Amino acid sequence: MMWELPVFLPLGAGKHIFLFSPWWPGDQMSSHFLKYVLYHIGVWDAETLTFTPD
Repeated sequence: MMWELPVFLPLGAGKHIFLFSPWWPGDQMSSHFLKYVLYHIGVWDAETLTFTPD
């Protein structure tokens, strides 16, 4: 699986949201093929460049 159109945005109060559409190339087609957007909300640490989902 690959991620299509990843987006990373600040939400405020130290939280960020990471959105992406899953993409299955070739013969790994799925009924979820570019139909859904998945997301994680968490904390971004700019010092270590690390995103930690809640």
